[in-house]
Amino acid sequence: LVASSSAFAAEETPWWSMDFDGLTIAEGGSLTNTLNTAYGTEQNGVWSTEEGDLSTLKEGKLVLNTQGTDLTWTPNADNDTTAITYIDADVTFVGSDTAPTVSETDVHTAVYLKNIVDDTTGEVTNSVLCAWGRTGQGAASWVELTGVALEDSETYSLRIMLDGEDLSFFINDTQMTTLAGATTILSAKDGSEGEVNSVSFRGTGFVDNFAASQEAAAVIETASITGDKVFLDNVDV
Repeated sequence: LVASSSAFAAEETPWWSMDFDGLTIAEGGSLTNTLNTAYGTEQNGVWSTEEGDLSTLKEGKLVLNTQGTDLTWTPNADNDTTAITYIDADVTFVGSDTAPTVSETDVHTAVYLKNIVDDTTGEVTNSVLCAWGRTGQGAASWVELTGVALEDSETYSLRIMLDGEDLSFFINDTQMTTLAGATTILSAKDGSEGEVNSVSFRGTGFVDNFAASQEAAAVIETASITGDKVFLDNVDV
């Protein structure tokens, strides 16, 4: 799979691509060993996890159950920080009415689905995609995004676009905006130059078609995101 979006006409150079098709964990094996055998060559990178992670593989998808830890992909090759970097994944978002805590100082962005719950019935009345970043020169915070109506526990194609200090987010090829109408927010890491060192998953859910690509920055006139580390946090990936 070469991840691309119909929203962009210019050619993208693949960085990595994983569809998890046909992968199963052998008896006595582990998730990371299975993933690294399939994708973690010396040229590509390495998957790592932490104690207690119960994530697995099922029906061609990565099934997350990280138990509060991080399942992390660390590519060996550095991205070209003069280019635009795209991180893509098909994600099943499982929402939460409590915002995750992002304590890491090297995180450039994270996303989660915020569930708005009726106090009387306890039912979810609305779900909003939130991104971790800065809307100015102050501290990072969760920023609500709009543009596509999302539903709890449904699957969407997520694209995170990185360019310098700017972050852009796309759902099913539609660019999301802040409630104030801005198409970008700033990386949570002040002074970032667009480096991406790893992508981490935290929470429960399903992930498929996990990929990254790059494109010469001069081709696009729209700003995007940047980072050392990108978190898909508390998403049911």
